[in-house]
Amino acid sequence: MTLVCITNQMPEVRACTITGEHYDTCDGALCHGCIPREATNGLLCHGCYVRVLDALGKVAPWWEALQGVDRAVQRDNAGVRTQSGPPIPIPPIGLAIDEVFSWYRSYPADVDLWVSSVDGARHAIMFTKTALAAFRAHPIEERTTRVARIRCGECQQMNLIHKPPRHVDDSVHILCPCGVTLTLDELEVERERQVRNIANPIIDAGQPITFDRNQAEPYSRENPDHDHLDPLMTRTVKELVAVAEGLEVPKARQLRKNELITTIRERQTA
Repeated sequence: MTLVCITNQMPEVRACTITGEHYDTCDGALCHGCIPREATNGLLCHGCYVRVLDALGKVAPWWEALQGVDRAVQRDNAGVRTQSGPPIPIPPIGLAIDEVFSWYRSYPADVDLWVSSVDGARHAIMFTKTALAAFRAHPIEERTTRVARIRCGECQQMNLIHKPPRHVDDSVHILCPCGVTLTLDELEVERERQVRNIANPIIDAGQPITFDRNQAEPYSRENPDHDHLDPLMTRTVKELVAVAEGLEVPKARQLRKNELITTIRERQTA
């Protein structure tokens, strides 16, 4: 008797079937394939077995990297402020780790032994499903991503790419295929310009404040004329949020830049 992949007995996951192959009783109208895939490794098909190996190889470094943190890599939300739901006693990362390890605990340190029994194979499938979802929801390193909702100021195309640093001392750069390169501060200015439809803003301490580009002047600590300016204005919102969270400012990620600066100053002088 040929064994089929255990996913065909698990209603909580998508059954592994052969694309385009159907039972005689199936007309194939709404079905992409209903013949179960054969179990080639214990009670798993080859595809499921490979995914289990992939999740097992990633779970330890992922778990170690997230120890002691409440939030992993922050994604670009194109400047859109989102409203949080009701408070949860355990941070989302803690919930994700608990769910992943609730299935991982049955792993006997031998993947072939694990997937050879019904319970073990079910746990392996659920571990892989929750682990891969957790890796996507809480990544431990930034990847090159497209910048949402912002056009390149040169070619006017939405092709800007966020390129994270490869080394600790490197800077983050925003690149466009047309050749334009922006820093994070320059991206914030460009975002503000496009949101407010400002043609040529003055840059005062890294922020657009008027329409006359001829008067623009970058902030400098050495310039005595800039003594009245707040150096925090040169920081990006992401950097300010990190400072605010270090000062235990509640709901720091929901604050605008000027609110973050005011709150940080109040905490630092308290």
